[in-house]
Amino acid sequence: MERSLDYGRRLRELMAARGMNTIADLLPHLADRGIHLSNSQAYRLIGAKPERINLTMLPAILDTLDCTFEDLCPVTITAQTSRTRTGTTDAGTATSAIRPARARGRRNVIQCSRCGKPAQRTAATWPEGRVCRRCYQRGTRIHSTCPACQHERLLPGLMVLPLRPG
Repeated sequence: MERSLDYGRRLRELMAARGMNTIADLLPHLADRGIHLSNSQAYRLIGAKPERINLTMLPAILDTLDCTFEDLCPVTITAQTSRTRTGTTDAGTATSAIRPARARGRRNVIQCSRCGKPAQRTAATWPEGRVCRRCYQRGTRIHSTCPACQHERLLPGLMVLPLRPG
C-alpha cells in the first residue's frame, strides 16, 4: 500500500487575516527578520505552490504571520492501493484506477499482386500493382531477351513461371 502526500497553501489567507493584502506588505516584515527577497522571488513564494522552501525563510514567515506550520501548510496523507497486474479486481480496488493493457493493432496487410499472399510491406510497385519482397527479389534476378533491343539482359518485373514436371 502506497501513501500519497499532499499539502495545502494558506499563505494568502493568513496574510489577509493579518491585514497584508499585497506582496509589498510582507517584504518589510521578512527584511526585519533577515530575509531579503526580490519582488520576483516573493511573487513566486506567494503566487505559486513552491516545491521546496528555504529553512531560514520558513520560521521568518511563521513568526511574521504568528502561526504554526500546520496553519500555513495543512498536510493530507491518503493511502492508495497498489495496482494489480492480473486483471482481476478486489472489492476495495477502484476499477477506474486500473488501466487495461493497450491493445496492439495489426498493421495494414496488403495482398501481393503477383503471388496473392498477404504481406505487411511492399518492396515495390510495378505495373501490375504492389509486390512483396520475395516476388521483388525473384523478379530482379530474371534475365531474358528484351523485346525492344533483342539483347539478353536483366528484365525486372518479367514474370516467368517455373516449369513443373508433368
